[in-house]
Amino acid sequence: MLTHNNFQQVHGYSAIGVVSLNRNGLIVYANPKARHMFFPDGIYIEQPFSRFFTSLNPNEDAVEKLFTEDIIDTEFSFFSTSGDEKNVLISSKVYIDEEQDARTHLFIRDITLLKKKERLLAYLNTIAEELAQARDTKTALDKISKLIVPRFANWFSIDLLRDGKLEELILAHEDPEKISWAKTYRETYPVDLNSDQGTARVIKTGIPSHVPIITADMVKASIKNPIQLDTILKMNLQSVITVAIAGKGVIIGVLNLVSTREGQFYDETDLRFAQSFASHIGLALENARLNEAAQNEIMQRKLIELKLKITQTHLQSALSSGLVGTWVRDLEKNLMFADESLSAMFGVPYKPQGHDAQVFQNLIHPDDQALANKKRHQALKGDSIYEAEYRVDTKEAIKWFFVRGKTEQNERGETNLISGVMVDVTSRKQAELALQENEKLFRFLTDAIPHKLWTAGPDGKATYYNRGWYDYTGTQNFEELRARIWDILHPEDREVARISWPKAMLTGEDSVIEHRFRRHDGQYRWHLSRYSAHKDDEGNIKLWVGTSTDIHEQKENEQRKDEFLSIASHELKTPLTSIKAFNQLMKRAKDDEGRLNNFIEKSAEHIYRLEKLISDLLDVTKINSGKLNYNIEPFDFKEMLKESVENMQYNTSHEIILETTPAIRYNGDRYRLEQVMNNLLSNAIKYSPQGKKIIINATIADGNITVSVQDFGIGIAPEDLDRLFDRYYRVDNTAMRFEGLGLGLFISSEVLKRHQGSLCVKSELGKGSTFYFSLPLNRSL
Repeated sequence: MLTHNNFQQVHGYSAIGVVSLNRNGLIVYANPKARHMFFPDGIYIEQPFSRFFTSLNPNEDAVEKLFTEDIIDTEFSFFSTSGDEKNVLISSKVYIDEEQDARTHLFIRDITLLKKKERLLAYLNTIAEELAQARDTKTALDKISKLIVPRFANWFSIDLLRDGKLEELILAHEDPEKISWAKTYRETYPVDLNSDQGTARVIKTGIPSHVPIITADMVKASIKNPIQLDTILKMNLQSVITVAIAGKGVIIGVLNLVSTREGQFYDETDLRFAQSFASHIGLALENARLNEAAQNEIMQRKLIELKLKITQTHLQSALSSGLVGTWVRDLEKNLMFADESLSAMFGVPYKPQGHDAQVFQNLIHPDDQALANKKRHQALKGDSIYEAEYRVDTKEAIKWFFVRGKTEQNERGETNLISGVMVDVTSRKQAELALQENEKLFRFLTDAIPHKLWTAGPDGKATYYNRGWYDYTGTQNFEELRARIWDILHPEDREVARISWPKAMLTGEDSVIEHRFRRHDGQYRWHLSRYSAHKDDEGNIKLWVGTSTDIHEQKENEQRKDEFLSIASHELKTPLTSIKAFNQLMKRAKDDEGRLNNFIEKSAEHIYRLEKLISDLLDVTKINSGKLNYNIEPFDFKEMLKESVENMQYNTSHEIILETTPAIRYNGDRYRLEQVMNNLLSNAIKYSPQGKKIIINATIADGNITVSVQDFGIGIAPEDLDRLFDRYYRVDNTAMRFEGLGLGLFISSEVLKRHQGSLCVKSELGKGSTFYFSLPLNRSL
């Protein structure tokens, strides 16, 4: 059984923080990583754990649970003696050693940076949504400034370049009086755009300015005006970020974020956030400019329509539609009368007397001709209203137009005219196409991730499943999957889901749960599922987003690792107990030389066994770290096989028969290849207790030397063959019947891989096994 002291020795070199608590919740151990992260002043021994950490879940006293039960990846806040706060994930294990000393071992990962990135990403998403939904960019920025100040910055400003000067768009601070003061300061000390420093340099080069820590000496070195210097020093500047705002590839302004809160400094993550923020603002300003230009264009066209008044039909159409560009088609004469605006949009010279209708018809995109004709024929047959959207190939570019018309009849009741209006909707169509592309990109990205992702509305009903769900479940469409999702959940896990999901919907809290889903082949596999609520500024849930990650192999590996530790403890303890017993017997038999030598031999056998176990553990450790050394040199392969057989023959009653072996010199690590042979021979002997012989053959074919080791023992089941060479793997029915750690075949496989060779097995239950390994005679090392 591992002692707490052994535990501390093992985790002294761990890459994550490890802290141990006694029964009273006092800290009794912290490994170097934990001391570096959380206790740099060294004051922690015999301190209550709750002094430094507090649960992030107000509805659950997770700190108290640490002393009574095991927890996995629970979030806590850490408060150092200096007042710093960090976010951490803690997993715990309550362990009682053989002396009944109970301690809680905590495994702690610092996720402060990750949580910060999540917060900044949430800010950025909110900013993007506000800008995308806002009709007025200035109003949206005012709203966004309330998110930025004071949580992210004490001062926040956006300035735009106009006529060679910077004009203020946004200036925000939580204190209105300070905003008034700042406006006066800006007027008194405007930015010198001719300078090569600060804001001017950012505007000229586009390179952001990031001053992580501002000192009084830095301020004094950059400001010479004593009054201005005194004013800036009183602001208590801590950190500043200034980034350029670009529109259509041209710098149009700057964004400033200023921290004056003691100890709040901006890092590279904050800088990247500011750059993304500025990019969104640049896009929003460009969109606002385009919208304003479009509105101006529409208004101008309306004025043109009203002034022209070519005919009463044009006037009535313009007044009723409110659109730009009017037209009349004379069906009897096949003439098209377009106003000046519409003629200009089509790139056709304006003619008051009209054009042949085919002139305009031919400009319609070939792919849209059939649609335009179909809509016109429907209007003529009785619908009376003609409405369509199609592309027009003008001289400048292909543009999208919305057209709306109405049929008119002559005194004989015959349809002789279609009159209407037309508007250029290219910008809108481009936006729609861009939205469709974004939707495709979203689906591509979600389908590419290795997780199963879903979304649901505020009512909890699923609205989307990514490709991972369909591949896993074998379902073909959304409705089928939504109907089956509860059915594929393991029956034993449904009660937890039945409680946790409604609770999450009611509280809006994020949840993490482990459960099993049935795959399309019927196998239930463990998954780690997380779901979070996206909320608006008022806290209303707008969308649920969840992911499910397959952790089945991870769960199996953890179980196998636990089994291995149990076996290792048993295997290591057995020879130690025997050595201890033989040492006691040797003390008693010190005067009996015969008995003493016998006890010494027995003790040596157990020491050899213990040495073999430790050697295997060390080899696995070296393999995992890539530090297993190889001494590659030519050696007599036949001699190596013979010596391996002879050495093993001394220690077994089995007859080991070396039937064939070629005389060849092989370039490799003789010691490691002897280790492979010893492992295979040991296993052959171990797993054929009723057998009498082991047969070995070596042959050369196809540029490889292949060695086979055949036993006539218990054999191996087919379902165990694929994983036989995995680390820690042992066939279930042999785990408690035969000694060993289950590492020999794993080590042998890795040694052969290093020699660019391979290891395989053929076996039949009850008849025995034959292990083969092949080595290339010519290889690049």
